[in-house]
Amino acid sequence: MLKSSLVLAFLFASHASYADDFKLVIYTDQFPPYNFKNNEDQFVGINTDIVKTLCVKAKINCQFKQVPWKRAYSSVQKKG
Repeated sequence: MLKSSLVLAFLFASHASYADDFKLVIYTDQFPPYNFKNNEDQFVGINTDIVKTLCVKAKINCQFKQVPWKRAYSSVQKKG
């Protein structure tokens, strides 16, 4: 739950009025049933569906990347 909250908080904190080519990279890891890759190597799950819907409504190009949680957290801290 904490991981999900941090991802959603990052999504909202990162949103700003940028050009249409703005891309938000969302780091995630395997955390079924909230977010995971299915057999077709697509991100699915409850949280993934919510975030994808928010990206569409906010007109943000979102890209999901799967990395271990510690690496994702560290990467976000360095780029922030």
